[in-house]
Amino acid sequence: MNLNKQHGVKMTVAWLAPLLLQGCALWSPSVADSARDQINSHIHAGMTMSDARTELESMHYICHTGTTAYVDENGNEHSVNAPFAVCDKRPGTLSFVCNVRTQVTLIPDGDRVRSVQIVKAPSCIKQ
Repeated sequence: MNLNKQHGVKMTVAWLAPLLLQGCALWSPSVADSARDQINSHIHAGMTMSDARTELESMHYICHTGTTAYVDENGNEHSVNAPFAVCDKRPGTLSFVCNVRTQVTLIPDGDRVRSVQIVKAPSCIKQ
């Protein structure tokens, strides 16, 4: 590729990137009532952590274990001394660089669910 074409490609990417990333500003930060209702109808305090995780995975959430801190529905960070489950679902696409994820965090009390935190946030490719 000659130098002029390389410069043209870089200029096009530089010009398009801000427009594509603006798609991240279009998402609503609140979890849809239907999604929250579905989660709350299947997951509740007192059920076993493994049953709750299995329920979320059956709803197409991808779960992993967190071990140090989580962010609650109000945006506050909490440290935890026990492993907890973090389950993500990415149902919406804002642009080819951004999508929306719904994250459910299961806070344990022993092997039982103490509380359920549900947040929604954009997930964008870092430039």
